[in-house]
Amino acid sequence: MKKTMLFVTLALGLGVVTSCNKKSDKVPAAVKQTFETAYPGTEVKWGEEDGYYEAEFKSNNQEMSAVYNAAGVLQETELEMKVTELPDTITKYVAANKMGDIKEAAKITKADGTVMYEAEINGKDVMFTETGALIPQTEKAEKADKEDKEDKD
Repeated sequence: MKKTMLFVTLALGLGVVTSCNKKSDKVPAAVKQTFETAYPGTEVKWGEEDGYYEAEFKSNNQEMSAVYNAAGVLQETELEMKVTELPDTITKYVAANKMGDIKEAAKITKADGTVMYEAEINGKDVMFTETGALIPQTEKAEKADKEDKEDKD
């Protein structure tokens, strides 16, 4: 019985490793090359959604992600940050509007240099401009938030 359980556990583990490798195999060479040029030798986990490829990795001991189109052109980067590092205008807005507690925060930089901030409040990602103005969420963004939450569960 112990041998059977060990075999099943190993087989399932190998299946998980194999499925992770398949995700990486689906990433276009141009995307991988652009990432490797920007972050040489970095261990990366790839994801794909709506024709874009997301690299999740650590840089300088900080969680990051970079999103590329199929041609390997960088669309945006996201850098996780401490909630206390958010601009005061954002934390004051959240408090004044009694939105709830901010659980996580990130700085998003678009390819054109535009900076936005993301704050997780009540299980949803709420976006703000660099100056701290709330960015209204679209129905598509709300659906993506719901899917992200389901993926984490």
